[in-house]
Amino acid sequence: MNAVISQPSGPLAFWLSLIPFSSPVIMMMRIPFGVPWTELLLSALVLWASGLGMVALVGRVYRMGILHTGSKVSWKQIVSWVK
Repeated sequence: MNAVISQPSGPLAFWLSLIPFSSPVIMMMRIPFGVPWTELLLSALVLWASGLGMVALVGRVYRMGILHTGSKVSWKQIVSWVK
């Protein structure tokens, strides 16, 4: 966090703002220091796309696991369905 505050336009802050898990927090820390609109848009698009991807992945696992089998599934089965 200190590295992002001390260098809000640095490479670490840039790459952390693209990782979906950390992008909301990092971008809120960077915005007061002035973030180019392209980086803000890129961060939002990556976050949005990863959210849609996770919904699709979870929907597929749910459909295969619960609706088709009707019983508990193992991690091994989940990994095989994702592939």
